[in-house]
Amino acid sequence: MRATAGFLTYSYLKMILLDKLLSYYFNFGWISFPLAFLGGIILIFTSVANLNNKPKKIYKIIGNTLILQLFIIFFSMLFLKQLFREMVSKELIRNIKLTSSTIKGKNINLQETQVKLLIQYISSKKEIKPHHSSPTRKTTLYFINQLDTSIISLYQDSEIKKEFHIYWDKYDHVKELELKRIHINDKDLLDVLAPFG
Repeated sequence: MRATAGFLTYSYLKMILLDKLLSYYFNFGWISFPLAFLGGIILIFTSVANLNNKPKKIYKIIGNTLILQLFIIFFSMLFLKQLFREMVSKELIRNIKLTSSTIKGKNINLQETQVKLLIQYISSKKEIKPHHSSPTRKTTLYFINQLDTSIISLYQDSEIKKEFHIYWDKYDHVKELELKRIHINDKDLLDVLAPFG
């Protein structure tokens, strides 16, 4: 048990660090646009100005570096966001498998058997590939275990009514990111989560 707690603590610290790094990118990443614009101006200046070779090379390096940093920040932000999404998805599955895990509905009544079934669906490693649809009706669930209490949001798919998009509010930068999709085939559970089809 102590080893598991240690692992969860290390994993949690790693996630917090990545969340803070993404926060830094989102808060200060906009600065890279004016810097890249400045780099473009420097490159235009070096091409029209009558400069010696050495200063011209230095200005070109500065201009190219300022433009290049925009692409580095943009693509590293995309990579980090995708990495974070995958890590949080694995963490959700790992946490929901803990023996103390339970789910309570905000405005719905879930029976004990339905809670167990829903935990099985969410903890499944089965991947459902995205298709041309969008999340619609939202069901808010409280996810409770020995670590903390958080909110899992299930959005019914606009095309396939048995399909649900899962979101988790535990970290700031995945609140708006779909972690995974599940297919709920149990009619009783489906009626509780999406009573109007």
